[in-house]
Amino acid sequence: MALLELKNVVASYGNINALKGISLSVPEGKIVTLIGANGAGKSTTMRTIMGLMKPKEGDVLFKGKSIVGMYPNEIVSHGMVLVPEGRQILQNMTVLENLQMGAYQRRDKAEMVKDLKHIFERFPRLEERQNQYGGTLSGGEQQMLAIGRAMMARPEMLLLDEPSMGLAPLFIQEIFDVIEEINKAGTTVFLVEQNARKALRIADYAYQSLKSELGTVKSALLDYKVAELPADTDNAVLFEDGIDTNTARNCVNGLVEKYSGFSAFFTGNDEAGYSFIIGSKNADCNTVATALRNKLGARGGGKPVMVQGSVKAVKSEIEEVLKEVL
Repeated sequence: MALLELKNVVASYGNINALKGISLSVPEGKIVTLIGANGAGKSTTMRTIMGLMKPKEGDVLFKGKSIVGMYPNEIVSHGMVLVPEGRQILQNMTVLENLQMGAYQRRDKAEMVKDLKHIFERFPRLEERQNQYGGTLSGGEQQMLAIGRAMMARPEMLLLDEPSMGLAPLFIQEIFDVIEEINKAGTTVFLVEQNARKALRIADYAYQSLKSELGTVKSALLDYKVAELPADTDNAVLFEDGIDTNTARNCVNGLVEKYSGFSAFFTGNDEAGYSFIIGSKNADCNTVATALRNKLGARGGGKPVMVQGSVKAVKSEIEEVLKEVL
């Protein structure tokens, strides 16, 4: 069941379309990520969901009901909270006051105390600094505070807009660990993130925001299934490239015909760049990987990644490799 759905949403800044017909769904209990470059409409998508922008066309459904036209505080009261890009904490209020502001619509004081204790257990630094002003915290600590403030609202769904932006690597890993913990505790997560590698490692589903020449945005579901490869394949090589569809398909199909026993699986599209896996029953994958790299020459920048063993046995490993390189 989809907890959140966007249906053909169009949004603009004046005469400039930022979103043109974007559609996506976030299943209940899952982590879904939206990745893409700067200017591809990721933050606009979040602003539109949370009622900070009203779509010109299309609909936004939360728990099966339209929330278009609702104010952000109304959406929060329905169970969805945003951790905004740049954290947006209250700089001149203490850590404790920031957290209490996250629960401003709640009236169950006893449960609020329990949740505050849980936040401090999850983020010990915040407990240590609870009487400091938010503006005196480091970037990583401010991000922890922004997430803690959102969780004080007890959301059914948590939206995070670029949570790793500007953070040190150690803090980035900690933030993504926390996102996984929150999801495992029962909160559905929709994550916008430029750090595709980190986001894809924790996501159940992923969308890529693609910017066309006209500045419009659409979504393309990234699918990591490898069922199309024969289960008895002995080895596989993954090759990801930014070349056009026809070049990739012709190169791979030609090599598959040349080297008996190989099969290929494609994913992606012209705008995202093509990715493909080649599987072998009875030949050396290095041979095909080398031939493919030589064939593509300067037109491709992808690097082949070897996966040893039958595809059936190493399916999860192949999926991890796919998530890492895409």
